[in-house]
Amino acid sequence: MDHNVYTLSTENHDKTFIALYVYDLLIFIENMMAINKVKEVFSHEFDMKDLGKVEYYVGIQVIRDKTKRTINLM
Repeated sequence: MDHNVYTLSTENHDKTFIALYVYDLLIFIENMMAINKVKEVFSHEFDMKDLGKVEYYVGIQVIRDKTKRTINLM
């Protein structure tokens, strides 16, 4: 069995979730500065590009509601 979701906590106690499927990577962190730091670290190790806000991931629609602070998968 392949594990596709990884978690870690930073020194600031930010919970980080990283979902990985083949070459697609999603980063979930509450703090935007922390997201940018993770992307910076990864870009030094891997050839990558930021495709912006996710709308679909592995065929699943991702709906974000910033006012309610929710993410729904359809």
